[in-house]
Amino acid sequence: AELLKRVLYWTSGHPYLTQLLCQAVADDTSVTDSEEVDHLCAEIFFARRARERDDNLLFVRERMLRSDVDVAGLLSLYERVRRGKSIVDDEINPQVSVLRLSGITHVSDGRLRVRNRIYERVFNREWVQANMPDAEMKRQRAAFRRGLLRASAVAAVIVAVIASLAI
Repeated sequence: AELLKRVLYWTSGHPYLTQLLCQAVADDTSVTDSEEVDHLCAEIFFARRARERDDNLLFVRERMLRSDVDVAGLLSLYERVRRGKSIVDDEINPQVSVLRLSGITHVSDGRLRVRNRIYERVFNREWVQANMPDAEMKRQRAAFRRGLLRASAVAAVIVAVIASLAI
């Protein structure tokens, strides 16, 4: 009962995630307390390779990032839901529909909420920022600036060495 309660703490009853985590707990006889369920959950869902291989996590990610709506607006809306802001379930709003249909949110008391702690942890603030449409351009600009600073520093050292040798 304690292990099942901890599984439901993470999955909030999501059928696929609950079955997957329960199966993992049943298969691993060393799991005997909540802390070990947490560790198993981290291995299954939070590891980088898990985020890229788990069918459900891939479905949610692709549904959000490949939707026909404005992705930046969708991710901003999701981030507001994730931070606990009160977002009304508006069936006419296509972004709200994508959030519900992807499964990342559910409706509680007429408001959107993140569906479970697994989604909240996997699709966190860093994920939202990294997947904003202009995020790649920002990364490239930052890498260019870092490279330019390094090259300038090396050039300055070389010029200083040559100048000192000339003097």
